[in-house]
Amino acid sequence: MDIDKIQLTFKENDKLETIIKKIPIYNIENTLNNKVKLYLTQKAEQIINYHNPMMELNNNNKLFFVLPYLPNYYFMIAYTVLNVNHPYLIYFNLNHTYINVLIPLGKDYKQANINDYNEIIKTLVFSNVSRNRNRNGKNNLNSKSNTVLLSAIYLLLNNTIEIRKNGILNSQFNILACENIPVCITKINEISKMRLSESEKQVMYKQYNEHYLKIGFDLLKKYFKLLGNKNYSEAYSFLKGGETKHNDYYKKRRLNNYFKNNKSIIGHLEIFISLYEILHMVRMKLLNY
Repeated sequence: MDIDKIQLTFKENDKLETIIKKIPIYNIENTLNNKVKLYLTQKAEQIINYHNPMMELNNNNKLFFVLPYLPNYYFMIAYTVLNVNHPYLIYFNLNHTYINVLIPLGKDYKQANINDYNEIIKTLVFSNVSRNRNRNGKNNLNSKSNTVLLSAIYLLLNNTIEIRKNGILNSQFNILACENIPVCITKINEISKMRLSESEKQVMYKQYNEHYLKIGFDLLKKYFKLLGNKNYSEAYSFLKGGETKHNDYYKKRRLNNYFKNNKSIIGHLEIFISLYEILHMVRMKLLNY
């Protein structure tokens, strides 16, 4: 399996720790961790611009990680100003000379399809062989270092899920809006035809809008709870099932009969099932390592 479908690799001329220690630092404590963050930020700007010139690093939204079982490795989630739902993940070992970059998940330009990630994850095996790179610079997937790659993928998946989920629940991506809820649209139209003053109508608009958005919010919370608990089959039924009497959600309220049943809403929510399934697979591989 070709790891280059999901990962870029860049090589420095010296060991990364040596390069990073030489970085001048001002206005903050002169520590290795702070220098690493500066270095990662600079590299993220360069790499994102190289990989996709249409994207720009969001300097106000980036996360840094050091994992206790990988003390020499640094990881950074790099969000972009546009496509905030599709972050990069940059990571490296201080004792190495190369920087690894996981490509954002998605189906658009310069993004990696979730199936490519899935196939790579399935090929990862663990052994006692130390990390090495073959002669043409590609990663050796049959090495102990797979735990590093798997950890990087886990961080990317987890943060991709969280940024998308929070965006939906906080109405950032406009799913939780009356215009996407047929019963809310109907009620607003009914109110507009009532013989009431405009101020009275506005009060009712607000009241019913909040009522229906609260129901939608609770439905979405239930969906994400099912996914978090690995109840993928029920989550699918709650999302768009219930078409037969044998289904638990037959003729019951579910996401595709409460919200508009279209690709931009239900299709957008369906991708979470695959994301959670792969996240769980990665988590189990790491726990069994």
